[in-house]
Amino acid sequence: KLAQACQRWRLTMQDLESLALPPWNFDCAFPDRRTFFEHVKVGREGGGDQPSLRLSGAASGSSHPASPGPADEDPKSTAAKRRHRSAWLGTMEGVEFVSDLGLTCYSARWAELLEGTVLARLMTDPDPELCRGENPSWSQDVLSCLRCIVWRPELHWIFPRRCRDRLVFLIWVGR
Repeated sequence: KLAQACQRWRLTMQDLESLALPPWNFDCAFPDRRTFFEHVKVGREGGGDQPSLRLSGAASGSSHPASPGPADEDPKSTAAKRRHRSAWLGTMEGVEFVSDLGLTCYSARWAELLEGTVLARLMTDPDPELCRGENPSWSQDVLSCLRCIVWRPELHWIFPRRCRDRLVFLIWVGR
């Protein structure tokens, strides 16, 4: 259905992604999930590698252990399994770290974009609440489904530029 919406309304996957993100007023960007978690020191309690907090599960309301991301998952996993196991956005509570501006932060909201960049809002509030009209589970579902769209020639234009360039390269190598 998302591919059909992209075709009908001439939206790229990145356009649809930006429409699906919750209105969390992201104020900083990190190149990838691992860099973001290292910045907020997730899993570094007492110097160990065990998660020191839990992420609120956007899709189910449950908690998921903090992890650097889908790159650490079993490479044999199918896309459908990965879609349901990975959180593409979340709220972190119970952390304490210093932001680049020198403020002590106690929570963060984040979302991972298709290209891998993580947008985040670092907050001094230890217990942030959702505002009226926010629906993170819907956003999580859309972000997950976007990652499951299968490439077809007629959908080539909806994919991010780096994906299109990679396909052109593979076609060139195949000749």
